[in-house]
Amino acid sequence: MKTKNLKSGWKICLKRRAIKIAVCALLPATWISIPEAVLAGPSEQVRSQILAQAQALDKYGPESGFVPTFVNYYETKINHGGVANLRLSTYPNKAYLIVTGCDNDCSDLDVEVHDDQERKIAKDNNDNDNPVAAFASQYGRDYHIQLQMYSCSRNPCVAGAALFELTRP
Repeated sequence: MKTKNLKSGWKICLKRRAIKIAVCALLPATWISIPEAVLAGPSEQVRSQILAQAQALDKYGPESGFVPTFVNYYETKINHGGVANLRLSTYPNKAYLIVTGCDNDCSDLDVEVHDDQERKIAKDNNDNDNPVAAFASQYGRDYHIQLQMYSCSRNPCVAGAALFELTRP
């Protein structure tokens, strides 16, 4: 197992696995980890921002009785005023957390979670670039997250979303 310090100062664990969804063992100093393959690449800025935002969400940390486990990462490009829809699959009777972020050209991004019947089940439409939404998957259906780019100073902006499963230890 390797560790990596991000520019934000957070230390994360890195463990390579041959399976599609990789889960790392947690280091004592942190409660959220993301596999190394997700952090590499040209959009590291967005992914590092999402990790820092996730680390700051104390209400979903161990003190809350939840342990967030990384499930998947999604990334897209969105122009100012544009919308992107990302589809994700869930397991029944599980709680999930979506932490989003965008590059330095973005200053206002919103997220909505919709079920397979197009019903809005969670949202964060505050004026910021790191919206967060939590929801429970009752039937293990496909869900989609809608990212709305309200402010992008240089098109296109890169936006990402990390999906975490919230479990009780």
